[in-house]
Amino acid sequence: MFVLLGLLVLVLSVAQVIVSIGLWTLQSWAWAWAVVLYGLSALLRFLQSDLFGAAFSFVILGYLVSKEAYYR
Repeated sequence: MFVLLGLLVLVLSVAQVIVSIGLWTLQSWAWAWAVVLYGLSALLRFLQSDLFGAAFSFVILGYLVSKEAYYR
C-alpha cells in the first residue's frame, strides 16, 4: 500500500514540474492541470499525515484559483 502511495506521489511530483513550466509561460492548459494536480497532492499529503505539505499545497491551490484570469 505504501509503495503504491509513494509511486503516486512521485508521478504527481514529476507532473507538477511539467505543469509548473506551463504556468511559468502562462499556458492556458497548465492552469487547469495545476488545479487538479495540486488538489490531488493536497489530498495525498493529508492522507499521509503530512499536514505541513497539505497546507502548502492548499496555499498554492488558493493562489492559482485567484490568478485564473491570467491563464485565459
